[in-house]
Amino acid sequence: FFFQAEDGIRDPLWSRGLGDVYKRQHIESAIRLKSSMLIAKKLTEIQEKDERVILMGDMNAEAYSNEIKFLLKEANLINTSKEEEGVATFHNFTGIEQGERIDYILVSPNISCHSFLIDRTPINQEKSLYPFDHLSII
Repeated sequence: FFFQAEDGIRDPLWSRGLGDVYKRQHIESAIRLKSSMLIAKKLTEIQEKDERVILMGDMNAEAYSNEIKFLLKEANLINTSKEEEGVATFHNFTGIEQGERIDYILVSPNISCHSFLIDRTPINQEKSLYPFDHLSII
């Protein structure tokens, strides 16, 4: 089972378009936690069938947040990142290396991750241009 969190773990209301995504991107932690609970419930049901689970994307929550801790514990997921805290995945088109790491690849215990990479390659080396405000995680 593959689930991609896009633009954060957020409330279950449907987005009304791209502008709505940006206005509601950094919502209250309590709402993200509730969303984490809903996701964990579904993923637990899937894992009970011995299915493999990958949860990935922009979750707008740092590794020490209650939302991520909850997903790791209650959904029985493993953070594939071996990176230290403070290694940025959100860089706002600057390429900075220190900052918020709010993008993840979380997997069920029956999946082995042999390597993890934050791709810091700009699309234009001379001008340091990046295609997105988040760096890709591989």
